[in-house]
Amino acid sequence: PVTLGKVADHRGIAWLDNQTIVFSPFAAGGLSRISASGGEPQRLTRVDSSKGERTHRWPTVLPGGAAVLFTVGTYGSPDSYENSRIDAFLMATGERRTVFEGASVVRYLPGRLVFSRGGLLYAVAFDAASLAVSGTPTTIARGVGGDVTTGAVHFAVSEDGTLVYIPDDSGGGVRRRVTWVGPTGAAEPLSLPPNAYNDLRISPDDSRM
Repeated sequence: PVTLGKVADHRGIAWLDNQTIVFSPFAAGGLSRISASGGEPQRLTRVDSSKGERTHRWPTVLPGGAAVLFTVGTYGSPDSYENSRIDAFLMATGERRTVFEGASVVRYLPGRLVFSRGGLLYAVAFDAASLAVSGTPTTIARGVGGDVTTGAVHFAVSEDGTLVYIPDDSGGGVRRRVTWVGPTGAAEPLSLPPNAYNDLRISPDDSRM
């Protein structure tokens, strides 16, 4: 492991190229970049407070590192990113463009953008050269997990179009078994029915949970 630098409540990381990483080091503020071997981070984007911008987060990089797409959060909606603006930062010129409105996170696939809103994932036609979206979005997945208050959505896509995601558990849909694991690693399921268990604690005398 190589220590790159410190972050405080970061909001997304992406590879710009094989030697550079783009990341959001704080919950509020712009994006930075840092060498993959460590060093001093350099500011990449600045929030425009005159337009109510509060944060740039969840970066994703277009092919060849030509542009970075990211979610723009505002002071007017600090705890919801469902209808955020998606901007592009052009690495060659430093120019910013708005490419989409009404999403919390985007990811790039050849010829398409995959974006999230309201627990749904959509795909829409996208020209990476002109940064233009066209056509009507198509729903490709439902019930995708995430956190509305930060805009995080738990999915990823590969270059060949494979999608992986974590299902939404806000309604207790994921049912778990509770298991006692001893110091030798032996596992013993407890006689409790499967349920949406979280945050287990054991009493000091080990008699109650």
